[in-house]
Amino acid sequence: MSGGELKSLAMFYCYFDESGIHGDAKIFVMAAYLAPQKEWIRFVPKWSKVLSDNGISVFHANECNSNKKEFRKFKDRREERNQFVAELLRTISERNRIIPFLVGLVLEDLDEPFRDAAGMDETSPYYLGMVSLLTQLGLWMSKMKYPQSEKVVCVFDRQNEFSKHAIRVFNKTLEQDWEGREHFSEIDFNSREKMIPLQAADALAYDSYREFCRRRYHPERPPRPSYALLSKGIPGWIWDTEQMQKFIEQVEKSKESAA
Repeated sequence: MSGGELKSLAMFYCYFDESGIHGDAKIFVMAAYLAPQKEWIRFVPKWSKVLSDNGISVFHANECNSNKKEFRKFKDRREERNQFVAELLRTISERNRIIPFLVGLVLEDLDEPFRDAAGMDETSPYYLGMVSLLTQLGLWMSKMKYPQSEKVVCVFDRQNEFSKHAIRVFNKTLEQDWEGREHFSEIDFNSREKMIPLQAADALAYDSYREFCRRRYHPERPPRPSYALLSKGIPGWIWDTEQMQKFIEQVEKSKESAA
């Protein structure tokens, strides 16, 4: 597979990335794309060709949007940059078997009762986002009625700050009883230079962050067209005060029923 060798015979690969870990972020987003192994093999050359045709080696959404590093050449050529981005994003938006998953956490609303209800002793939203997406993925695999033999390898963008502890969170999550957990095979960390699908996940995470901030803080502004392409019409899940409270109430009711 160009752009990174598949290390497993698993049927599905899911590529994760995050946005909103900078100091002044108001919302944290974790996003992922899931697809069968063969679908990724078809996708990678198309994405790579658009990059090559435009003289770009690695796509990074934030650098592209701010015309930094490789994207400095677009500084005074915004229309050309937008055409390049639109062509690039179409390579993934047109592939129906690549499924987006995304979750946002409103950082000012995160509190200890929610973490306790979620069974999380970690304070970083990175791990809450990770577990939320794993849950979504497991439910989707079950809903689609894939047999337990169909496994998912989860590939995350390498983050020195989170990678080691994320493995512990991943293993701890799989020890719990929830629908779809049997589909998860392994967790891996790699670079977007080697694993091209991570570049697509980066684009999804970046645009989801911008779109979620728009919805919460500037609803009068129009939706982002690039988000519509990348999310394929999926609205995404946002943990805010209202949703967190509902979750806490559900957990409390479950405990009362079990007592």
